[in-house]
Amino acid sequence: MISLEQVRILEQRVERMLALFSQLKREKSVLEKENTDLKSELEALRAKCSRFEQDEAKLEQGILNVLNRLNDMEDAVQNALEPAEPVTEKAEQAAEKTSEFAEESSGAQLDIF
Repeated sequence: MISLEQVRILEQRVERMLALFSQLKREKSVLEKENTDLKSELEALRAKCSRFEQDEAKLEQGILNVLNRLNDMEDAVQNALEPAEPVTEKAEQAAEKTSEFAEESSGAQLDIF
């Protein structure tokens, strides 16, 4: 037969189990809320990361475009600064050719009659 003392011990154990169950239930609720909050934060961070990646790609493309434009400008400046043959040299060369032609033709007479 079960004694009164055994019933009290059983009752105390049941009360402790109920208290522990209530505590675990509250902890579970807190952890589920924290889990939900963390999932929301994770989604927000993923979206932010995605935006950063898109912005990074745009920045990279912009930098490449600027570098290409700088290269084009540098090439244009170098082409403009390259020593071009001065007009006076061309004129001197033309004069020399004319004088050479004149010297060659002065010695020979044209026989038109």
